[in-house]
Amino acid sequence: MDVEFSSLTVFAVNSLYASLGYPSLPGWVPNGGDPCSESWQGIECVNANITGLILNGANLGGVLGDNLGFFSSIMIMNIENNLFSGPIPERLLTIPNFK
Repeated sequence: MDVEFSSLTVFAVNSLYASLGYPSLPGWVPNGGDPCSESWQGIECVNANITGLILNGANLGGVLGDNLGFFSSIMIMNIENNLFSGPIPERLLTIPNFK
């Protein structure tokens, strides 16, 4: 890894992957990893900061989970046209610059 991710960011990415049921998403791993330098599908980054989650129309299902709130640098999320259930995590509303 060129720039080290915080353990909370890695935890958030791995938790999202688990809550979606470990779908076939290129690059994604259940534990650890570096979504930016390893070019995980749907992850947009600036340096070591995840700034976007773009997984629209990826035929994903599951629950988003509250751990999305640990993506402290995320600014945009496009997850439409999937099969998610449950509420939108409240923690997302507390992230600065999130739209």
